Amino acid sequence: MTETPDYGAFDAAPSTASMSDLAGLARELQDAELTRAEQDAALKVTDKRIRHLREHAIPDLMAQLGLSEIALENGSKLTVSTNVRASIPQARKAAAMRWLHEHGLGDVVKHQVVVDAGKGDSSDLIAKIEDAGYMARDDQNVHPMTLKKVLRDLLAEGGDFPMELFGAYIVNEAKLSKPKKSTGDF
Repeated sequence: MTETPDYGAFDAAPSTASMSDLAGLARELQDAELTRAEQDAALKVTDKRIRHLREHAIPDLMAQLGLSEIALENGSKLTVSTNVRASIPQARKAAAMRWLHEHGLGDVVKHQVVVDAGKGDSSDLIAKIEDAGYMARDDQNVHPMTLKKVLRDLLAEGGDFPMELFGAYIVNEAKLSKPKKSTGDF
């Protein structure tokens, strides 16, 4: 039999000094949380600025100048390349998986069998599980990098691809490589 802990020591009112210390720590926590929120907001703004520079401002200006690559004075290299991005919207996931299968690309689809079997062993095959009266679901997904490669290959071959179905878009993206020896100047 376990003993009931003695909480009698906690019944006494805390001293004024410890309440003051606690209030100070609470203010410190509040200040730290506010600082983090401000930094998170600033980081979001910075991320948007970086994306604008990478995907719009620099590629657009380099295109106007007829450049796809340039070496900078500090040894850095600025290049622009065409990239594809995709994220299958949940509402179009089934149609996107069906399209991949119908176009001979079903091998990039990953299947995850999810079984709601409660507690106990769930290592049997789907057929056995369903025969035993359990519900089974076959979730299908394509890893984002695999989808990106498939899209890049199809677009390079000039193939017809339903971009909207896959939430896909093409972006020209600037990359800035670091100089071998940092001088800090551009």
